[in-house]
Amino acid sequence: MLAGVLERLPETANLDPEFRQAARLWSTRLCLRAGEEAHLVRIEDGRVTAVEDRADPFDVCISGPAAGWRELLAPLPRPFYQDLWGAIAHHGFAIEGDELGFHAYYPAARRLLELLRG
Repeated sequence: MLAGVLERLPETANLDPEFRQAARLWSTRLCLRAGEEAHLVRIEDGRVTAVEDRADPFDVCISGPAAGWRELLAPLPRPFYQDLWGAIAHHGFAIEGDELGFHAYYPAARRLLELLRG
């Protein structure tokens, strides 16, 4: 489910001025888990350097049901799927790992999700 949209993420994110501004200095291993499917997005100094078909080791992980990810990444998301916080509060999504570090770069993570909607 995520694999298809993640293929273009490094190029799309690294060319996006909003992501580059929000992610400056961010270095992390961001896990995205849709049901049993998991991918690791490596970000180094604000640039997406790799997307890997594995989840560990991660610094922070965004997880949710596969059907929820389809809704979150829909071109025009339904209510409470427009933003990750709505999906966490109402649709079974969760954040684990370095939550404090994630909150500091939440605008960058939000922009990544917007780019995945593409």
